[in-house]
Amino acid sequence: MTYNTPSTEPNRPNNRTGYHFDHWEKNNDPSHTPYTFGTPVTGNETIHAVYAPNRYTVRYNKDAADASGTVADSSHTYDVPQNLNNNAFTRPGYEFAGWSRTQGSTTVDFANQASVVNLSDTDGAVVDLYAVWTAATPVTANVTIQKTLTGDITTTPGGLASPVTPETFRFELKAISTTAPGITALPMPAAAAGAQTAVLTLSTNDLTSGSGSVQTGNITFTMPGEYIYELKELPSTAAGFHL
Repeated sequence: MTYNTPSTEPNRPNNRTGYHFDHWEKNNDPSHTPYTFGTPVTGNETIHAVYAPNRYTVRYNKDAADASGTVADSSHTYDVPQNLNNNAFTRPGYEFAGWSRTQGSTTVDFANQASVVNLSDTDGAVVDLYAVWTAATPVTANVTIQKTLTGDITTTPGGLASPVTPETFRFELKAISTTAPGITALPMPAAAAGAQTAVLTLSTNDLTSGSGSVQTGNITFTMPGEYIYELKELPSTAAGFHL
């Protein structure tokens, strides 16, 4: 170009995968100031293109009509590894297995909170990930409550063996909490009649050599997780006696 004539911007390049043109810059410019065209050039100058990495959004889909919950979109930068967001979707009777790039797929492409990179090289793209679900296997438990009495049977001052009347021992099973996803009411045995507590009884007539047991009845767990219950013996109802 002619001495002291204004510089003219050349065509902006678009030849680097995952990046877009950001600005021009003089070579060896420690301040990295964007070069301004239109200024008269009075000497040799070398400029080069500066690129910025593309950014894209990952969108999380529950991929089941009966699933619930929300997972916020996550913003990603090309060439920068980043973890996916934690899954917060739940689905009754199913376990979350991971994420797929294909809707309706049973194949997991990414585990929960997996580190990913370069899911798209297009600036402003939206990448859809779909939850993969596997049917949970129900587990049934029937808990045995054991009661043991120790000590001697004595005679009351009136000559009667104690206890005078048979006792009925009562036990309360109470649901406390669970880590199982999507479970708000803990599973209970039929004796609870839909409530979160159940009272189970054991008569002294059922004790053999001072020991006896009663079962809760089947408790069916449909989702994996930690289930916490409280079991306690309720106060005696026999008149004149205490535990």
